[in-house]
Amino acid sequence: MNGTPGPAPLQRNGEQWFDVAGQRYPVQELKNVRVMHAAHSDLTTISTLAGLAIVIAIARLWEHLDRNGWAGALVLLSVPALLTVLGLLLRRPSRVLVADHGGRTTLLLDDKDRRQFDRAVKSLRRATKANRH
Repeated sequence: MNGTPGPAPLQRNGEQWFDVAGQRYPVQELKNVRVMHAAHSDLTTISTLAGLAIVIAIARLWEHLDRNGWAGALVLLSVPALLTVLGLLLRRPSRVLVADHGGRTTLLLDDKDRRQFDRAVKSLRRATKANRH
């Protein structure tokens, strides 16, 4: 932690602003603020499907595989398994904070830093709730 505050609503001249990643959004203009789950990486998805296809092929050839066939099948199966693990370890954000702003859905923040993300979500929800009342 470098001690700098994370994104959060700020008070300026009686208005509240949400500052994040060099962008400033007036809190009263952010509509439908929500947390969404992000998709897995393409690497994870494709390697998982390839591994499943290989398992199906091995099952179909089960009776015809000799010792060398089994060794080849295991090596072939290990490649997508390793790629799946690699895709999971190269952590992409699993949650994102989005809101409707100016007629478009806008990505405000992702959860690469989970503490900062949770703090910003709570703070923005309090600010948007206060603006409605």
